Amino acid sequence: MTGASRSLRRKRLVKVSANELQAQLSKAFLGLGLSTAAAADSSDMICWLELHGFDVIPLLPQTLALLTTRDQNDQSDTSPLSYLHWQPEEKTLVCDARGSSTLPYSNLWLEYARSLSAQHGAITVDVRKAPDAFLAAGYLAKFVSAGINICGYAQRPNESTAMVFKFDASKAVTEAWSVARPPSESTLQLVLSPVDQGSFDKVCEEFAVQIAAATRHNTSEDLLKSYDEHLSSGIEISRELWEALKHHGTATLVEADEQSRFGAGPSD
Repeated sequence: MTGASRSLRRKRLVKVSANELQAQLSKAFLGLGLSTAAAADSSDMICWLELHGFDVIPLLPQTLALLTTRDQNDQSDTSPLSYLHWQPEEKTLVCDARGSSTLPYSNLWLEYARSLSAQHGAITVDVRKAPDAFLAAGYLAKFVSAGINICGYAQRPNESTAMVFKFDASKAVTEAWSVARPPSESTLQLVLSPVDQGSFDKVCEEFAVQIAAATRHNTSEDLLKSYDEHLSSGIEISRELWEALKHHGTATLVEADEQSRFGAGPSD
């Protein structure tokens, strides 16, 4: 890359802190119709992935497009549980996103999966037809403190590789591998198991072959190093995408009505 090319690239990028990115994402998702909880969880999971080096910023334009064009009925009339199908014999929870973004409901789907795992032991979660399901992997870090072991894969849209990852709750360790995997309608698949119900190695058995053939291994040390570097130096994002997030966030800036002003408390 020439000096002129590097200069042009820098002009097209802005560097923001993790807190700035998290706040702007949350505002944008609220403006796009997500609930307060879903907006907060979605911004958390994206920042977790980006800080740990999983480079999810390039996925955001597609997610914004999916959220912008989603059916209005999907926002008001459809229950988050209508996308789910629990198969008790196979102990599998199928989440069919029907081609839409997972962000409006992925926090609820994964919390439901966690409750099923607490009841039934090791279960499989299969998220299908979800172009941005990779982002939901960032929510899984919340499960470590709850004593849930996780092994699974997440695949970016139209890519022939996937990320296989382990969240080892007993050691609070996360690892990830890049593996070859043809594109599939299953874009996120997990095995969840409480720490007190079986060994972690058994949970990850079905992913062992893929891990053995991995082209890259990100150890827990690698992920923590990336986290520290991004936290101190900031996160790069294109000016166009940053402006798009700010644009969607303006929808949350509405004039306060009398009731909201009354509930805001004293101004002094």
